[in-house]
Amino acid sequence: MKTAPKIAISLLITVIICAGITVLAFSGVYDYVETEFYQVKVRDHIFNTTGKIAGFLDNYHDQRLELFRLCLSPDYISRNFVPNQNQEDFNNTETQFFNLRREMTGLLRVRLADEEGRVHYSSFADDLLDQARYRRVYRNLDEAEETFSAGDYLLTGEEDYKILFDDQDNTIVYVLPVINPILETPSGLALFYVSLQGLKQGLLQSNLLSLGQDLAMVQRGIVVNLPEASSGREDEGSPGANSAILAEISSYWEGEPPSGDLRSLGTDDLGIKYYLASVKTAYPFYAGWVVNQNQFGLSGELKSILLISCYLTLFLIVFLIFCLRQDRMVVIAGRIKRFQLSFMQQYFESRNQLDWNLWIRELEEKKDGLNREIKKGLGKVKGEKEKQVDELLKKSWEEIFSVLGVAGPPERKELDLQNLEVLINRVLSNPNLVLPTVRTAEAPPAQPRPKAKPVPPPAQAPDEAEALDDVEALDDVEALDDVEALDEAE
Repeated sequence: MKTAPKIAISLLITVIICAGITVLAFSGVYDYVETEFYQVKVRDHIFNTTGKIAGFLDNYHDQRLELFRLCLSPDYISRNFVPNQNQEDFNNTETQFFNLRREMTGLLRVRLADEEGRVHYSSFADDLLDQARYRRVYRNLDEAEETFSAGDYLLTGEEDYKILFDDQDNTIVYVLPVINPILETPSGLALFYVSLQGLKQGLLQSNLLSLGQDLAMVQRGIVVNLPEASSGREDEGSPGANSAILAEISSYWEGEPPSGDLRSLGTDDLGIKYYLASVKTAYPFYAGWVVNQNQFGLSGELKSILLISCYLTLFLIVFLIFCLRQDRMVVIAGRIKRFQLSFMQQYFESRNQLDWNLWIRELEEKKDGLNREIKKGLGKVKGEKEKQVDELLKKSWEEIFSVLGVAGPPERKELDLQNLEVLINRVLSNPNLVLPTVRTAEAPPAQPRPKAKPVPPPAQAPDEAEALDDVEALDDVEALDDVEALDEAE
């Protein structure tokens, strides 16, 4: 079968089978794939990403706490709490915090306050009420803060730091004690205010957050991929954040849920249902990833890709099955070539020397009988295929005689058998080999001879008689083994 019919039949079979597959796919197979495979994969991906964000938050807090402790180590920082402040200490403090803000992305401001909430230093311009040579007066924390009171910043027990999430201003407040290096006791508290935008920039640089994803804050953690809504507050760092979903997340995290929990958040202002994946960090906070319901189902584009992949795979399999069976005429041509090669090799091996002209005549006389034996071994070959077989046999013998003409011109009485065998092997093993046309020199016209009495033909030389015997005695069964194996293989 030619290639075009194979492709056509393969396409027809593929279309018929895939029509049934399509019906089955939309009758429940897609639902099964979504439940058993796709949703599991999506869930694992979401929690894996959320876990990486939680790890980033832990590292983020560790780095900043270390930098803040290093910044508070000079003794002039603690001297800001004495009644009469030194101008040099104030300038050194200003320079220290200015350099820190320049090096740390997202650091907004710094305050130094005592346990009663009195501020002794602030980088807020609005906090400064009065300024003298040895004294500066600032607003108290209760007056300056809206989200937290002075008591919320106090360190209790064994706490050596505190982290607060201000979801009103979208800032993270780091509270650390200021230690008096002489007395080795706390002189007061240092409050560092870091913008949520600094955290967002870090997540973007770590490829944990894409440009199209939003980042929001609640008092118990960070929420990633929060959907936008037509209603809701629009704070810095959280544009269009859905306030209802944020309030539900904050309430849920207040109950200390287990890490790795997937919770339904209900619907947003547009009626889309959302889920929250929560992972607890090493600090007492959570990292959350919000997912809408559409992400747990196969999209129309993905379903189309699956069907197209199925169609292509099935077509290639069917086409491959058709191609596994070789064309019968190709197999017959190969068998004929191998048979003739075997015949020629056996004939050469039984001869040390050949009379060229006599051998050519014998081969021409025997080829018709050999052709009949070859065709008999092919089984039932009728019609157009029989003509093709005849053409193959004819062409094959022509190639052989062409090789013999190249290898042994008539004037040569003997032939180098090894070289002749090499040439015939090349022709019979390569059906596409094109040989140059060689004309055998014609014999000179016979000279008229006087009539004489008929003389009995001379006895054939032993070699010539032996050559004829071998040709006639060639085992037909052995010569046709390969040809008969064709029918068995097919």
